[in-house]
Amino acid sequence: MSEFHVSSALIVPADTTVSECVRKMRDHKAGSILVSSYTYPYELLGIFTERDLLKWIDEIQGGNHWEKAVSTIMTKNPKTISLLELDRAAEIMLENHFRHLPIVYEEGGMTHIAGVISMRDLFSDLVKKTTGKPAAHPTSTSAHKKTKIALLARDDSAFKAAESVFSQGHEVNIKRLTLEEASDPAMDFKAYRLLGVDVDRFGPDIWAECLRVLNKNDSVVHVLIVYNPVLHSPKSVEYLRILSGSEKFTTYAKPFNVLEVMKTVGKWTRNL
Repeated sequence: MSEFHVSSALIVPADTTVSECVRKMRDHKAGSILVSSYTYPYELLGIFTERDLLKWIDEIQGGNHWEKAVSTIMTKNPKTISLLELDRAAEIMLENHFRHLPIVYEEGGMTHIAGVISMRDLFSDLVKKTTGKPAAHPTSTSAHKKTKIALLARDDSAFKAAESVFSQGHEVNIKRLTLEEASDPAMDFKAYRLLGVDVDRFGPDIWAECLRVLNKNDSVVHVLIVYNPVLHSPKSVEYLRILSGSEKFTTYAKPFNVLEVMKTVGKWTRNL
């Protein structure tokens, strides 16, 4: 599995003006911005990059495009890469002369936006590998030294999506957790440095009770929760956000900020 550090994606709806997109890119020091539809699962419609800006600079400077929707000058239907294929990112970008490549994942039979990888990410990764410490060679006992993570998700696609994010750049063993195990007050989680829970499609009563049990379970080190705000009531979303204020929970709304999730996984899975 690749250890590329993936940039968090700037995502805007298709009617966002070009000027607003450029301001966002400037303020976030980003070279691209992803353009999505308004409706769930927020389909990726296009990407607007520094190259697009240069391509249309004459029209923009002439005042014809500055306040038009970014959908009028974005690169439509861009090529994407799955979270499970990140080790092919450099190959795809070189072959197609891309500087930015959107990352997606499959869940619930639909394609969701996960983030974006840039040439800067790849170059930074290369520099770290060539100037840092040599990577350790795997040994016959390396598998036994991997940190254990347990993940709870409603179905196979949700589990695979979470698994791919949680394992990016980390040497971990991931166990699929059942709802019965997660909701059992007597369950011993001491062997796991982190529990991941995708609360989507469980129903508010079910996941709320599960999180309550995990919160009271002293063997739980930390719980990282992911959820899609569209699938939950405003009250539930507020509750999930409040949980991040506690020491035991961290919550992330979809689409994932892949880099931030990777950092959180690293924080709780390394040997403290």
